[in-house]
Amino acid sequence: MAAAKQPFRKGDDVISIFSGVYTDVTGSNYLPDWGQGQFGSSYAIFDLKGDKMLNYSNLSYQGLVIGSAVDASAMEFVHIDIWTADNISIEIYPLPAGILPANEKFVTRTLVANQWNSFDIPLSEFTSQGLLLNNLKEFKFVGAPWAVGTVFIDN
Repeated sequence: MAAAKQPFRKGDDVISIFSGVYTDVTGSNYLPDWGQGQFGSSYAIFDLKGDKMLNYSNLSYQGLVIGSAVDASAMEFVHIDIWTADNISIEIYPLPAGILPANEKFVTRTLVANQWNSFDIPLSEFTSQGLLLNNLKEFKFVGAPWAVGTVFIDN
C-alpha cells in the first residue's frame, strides 16, 4: 500500500526532494555511500505499481545529498512518510552544507510497524537546537536499533 496522498500545496510552498507530485531539486543523490555497506545497509528505489519510494535496508545511517543547497529558513515543516515492518525508531537530521558532526541536530520518531507513519515535523524542533536551515544540503536517517530495520521513505 502506498503512502497517503498529501494535501495540495502550491509549488512555492514546497521544497521537494523526493516526490511524485512536486518538482524535486534536480541532481539529488539518494545514496551518497557514506560507507554503511559494511553494516549490511543498502538502498534501492522501490516501485509499488508506479509509486516510487526510497528503500533503506538494515538502516544504520543512510541519507541523501540534495542536488543544490536550499534555503528552508522560511519553511515551517519537514514532511516525511515512513513505512517499516520493524519495531524501530528513526533519527532525522537535516544537515546544512559544511556542518561538523559535533554540531548536527536531530529529532527522533518512533515508527509503528506495518503502517505508514506520516510526520509533519516543525522546523522549530531543529532551529530551537541552534540549527540554521538557510543552506540545507543533506538529510541523514539513523535507525535504532542500529543496522536492523528496513524503511520505505516517501514524499
